[in-house]
Amino acid sequence: MLTYLRLTLHPDEILIADLASAAQLHCEQGSVWLASNRNAADLILNAGEHQRLAPGLLLLEGQAELRFSGHELNIRPQFKTIARPTRAV
Repeated sequence: MLTYLRLTLHPDEILIADLASAAQLHCEQGSVWLASNRNAADLILNAGEHQRLAPGLLLLEGQAELRFSGHELNIRPQFKTIARPTRAV
């Protein structure tokens, strides 16, 4: 059974993750903004910080190396690319 999952989140991506069980999120490099349907407040994690996560839906954005870990980790990640508007010169 999976006990950890490492992901690279690029600046123009959003990670949508469905956690079926509790997990720990470690921000190994960079920084990430995190919203959850289980927490009223959004969080920002910087390199070296970690957060315990309850089961539920997560939305993450930033530029970071992330590691999810947990006993029998059950996570379904999806990446979405953000369409950035072009600037007129």
